[in-house]
Amino acid sequence: MFNKCSQHICLIKFPSDKIIGAKLPSRRDVMRFLIKHRENKCTIRESAHTTYDELIKIWDQCRIPVKSKRDIIDKIEKLYKQQQVLSKSKQRSNLSDMNNQEVYSIKLDELFDIAHAHANHLIQFEENRQFLAQQRINRSGSIGGIDSSLARIEGLSAERRAHRELLQSSAPKSQFTSQEIDSEPDETTSEDTSDHETFTCNSTAVKKQRIVSPIVNAVLDRTNTSVRKASMITASVLNKAGVPASTVSLSKSSIHRQRQKQRYKSAQDNRQGLSSTKSVVHWDGKLLSDTDESTKSVLMAVLLTCCEDSSIELLGVPRFLSGTGKETADAVKGLLESWDIGIDTVGTCFDTTASNTGHYSGACVLLENLLERPLLWLVCLVRHSWYLSPELASLALFSNHVHNELKVQLVAGMQQDRGSHLLTKLPGSLNELHASLSFFEISRLDSSFLKKAVNTWSSDLSYIEGQRFARNLVC
Repeated sequence: MFNKCSQHICLIKFPSDKIIGAKLPSRRDVMRFLIKHRENKCTIRESAHTTYDELIKIWDQCRIPVKSKRDIIDKIEKLYKQQQVLSKSKQRSNLSDMNNQEVYSIKLDELFDIAHAHANHLIQFEENRQFLAQQRINRSGSIGGIDSSLARIEGLSAERRAHRELLQSSAPKSQFTSQEIDSEPDETTSEDTSDHETFTCNSTAVKKQRIVSPIVNAVLDRTNTSVRKASMITASVLNKAGVPASTVSLSKSSIHRQRQKQRYKSAQDNRQGLSSTKSVVHWDGKLLSDTDESTKSVLMAVLLTCCEDSSIELLGVPRFLSGTGKETADAVKGLLESWDIGIDTVGTCFDTTASNTGHYSGACVLLENLLERPLLWLVCLVRHSWYLSPELASLALFSNHVHNELKVQLVAGMQQDRGSHLLTKLPGSLNELHASLSFFEISRLDSSFLKKAVNTWSSDLSYIEGQRFARNLVC
C-alpha cells in the first residue's frame, strides 16, 4: 500500500499522527491519521479503532451525536479499501483510472460524516445544528473554545445523576422506630393508656407509574390524538377506574416525552428487525398543498420489498419543494443508509417520469452514482413496454410460459453489457428478445445453470434460487 522510505502517500499527501484543525475532520484527515498508524505495523482494525477514538473526541467537543462504533469503524475501513484500490492504478495513464483518482481526490476534502441519522433532532443547540449543516456543505465555520458555563451545567447534571443512582442502589425503604415514650394516663378517663408507642415512617416517595406503553402509544398515534387530548382522556379513564391520580404521571409534558420515547424505540426495533437480504427500493411522489394552502410540496413514499419473501417495509416519507432527480436520489440514499441496507439493495422501482429516468440528472442514474454500483430498473411493463431492456428480458429464462427452445435461443444470443434501458423498437415476438448477463451480476445470482441443458434447469439449485428471486420481484 505505501512505501516506508517515503512519507508521500498516493492522493493523501503526508501522514499525520494527529487530526488537527478547527473543523470537523475530512476524509483526507482521517486517511492521513490512519496511514500514520499503519506505518507503525498496526493492523487495519487496530488503526481503525485508534482513528475512531480520535474522531470521537472532536465530535464530542462539538456535542453532535454520532453513529454506533461498529458503523464508524466499518466506514473507516471502507475508505481505506478504496484508497488501496486506487493506489494500485496510480501509475496508469488511461482516462478511466485518472478520472477515478480525480473524483476520489475531490471526495477526500469532503466531511467524513459520522453524525447520527437523527442528529438534527438529537442536537440540543441550534448553533450546533447549523454548524453541522455548514460542515456538510462546504466545511465552513470553525470549532470554538470550551463553553465554561455549559461545561459547569453538564458537570452539575452528571453529579446529580450519580447521586440519584446512588440513592436508587441503596435500600428502598428505611424504617425508624422511636424509643420508648412514657405517656401519662389521662385524668378524664378511667382506663389506663399504653405506656409505650411505636411509629414507622417511609423515607422514599412512591414512584409514579408511566401508562404510555407501546400499544397505548400506537393507538394514540393511529387515532391522531394530540398530547393535550391524550392527557385529558387518560385522566378521565383512570379516575373512573378508581386509580389515584397521585400514583400516575398525567402531566402533558410527561405524556409527550413518553410518546416520543416510544416512537423512537419502535423505530429502532423496526430497523433491527429488518433482515439483511436482497431487496428492491420503491418510491413515488405526490404534489400536495401545505397546511396553509399557500405553497405546494412533494411528499414521496419510499418502500422496500424483500426478494426472499416479498415482505414490505416503509422506510420513510420525505418532503421536497420541487421533487427533482437529485432531491429524490439524495433522499432515497439517506433512507437506505439510515436503515443500513444500502449494500443489500439490488433494484429500483419507480414511475417513468423524466425526473426518474433522465440520462444525466434522473434519480435512477444519480442513485447508482451515489451507491457506486448498477441497479436493476424495474417498471410497470404493462404500461411501459419500451423499458423491456436486456436486463429485464433475462427474467424470461425463469418463466414456465416460455418454451425450452426459446430459452435456448435467449442463452445463445445473450449479450455481456447492460444495453439501453429504453428500446428504440419493440420486439415483435420472444424470438427478437435479447437477454443480458449483467442481470445476474447486478442481482448477485449464480448463472452456472446457463452452461447446462435447459431440460435440467428445474433440478439445478442456482436456477431454483433465481426463479424464487424473479417471482418475489414486486413492481
